[in-house]
Amino acid sequence: MVINKEGFFEDTLKSIDRKTIAVEMESYGVARACRYANKGKTKPIIFKSVMDFTFNKSDNDGKINWKKFAAYTSAQFMNYLFDKKVI
Repeated sequence: MVINKEGFFEDTLKSIDRKTIAVEMESYGVARACRYANKGKTKPIIFKSVMDFTFNKSDNDGKINWKKFAAYTSAQFMNYLFDKKVI
């Protein structure tokens, strides 16, 4: 869902956390779907690494595939939290 209703971000999201400056669309979509699925009993857990480091509009700079690296770091973080029983 694209948040395009005027004032929604300021009125809704900034009231929850005044330091919020942006919303990642895919994660917001997952969280919103979980809110409406199963009468809200489904709780989202979202891990996402930023991979904005690209070279000439490519995910690969010749040495590292940044998209794969971002996926790897997200998976390792989730694994750590489960392994250490943080969540």
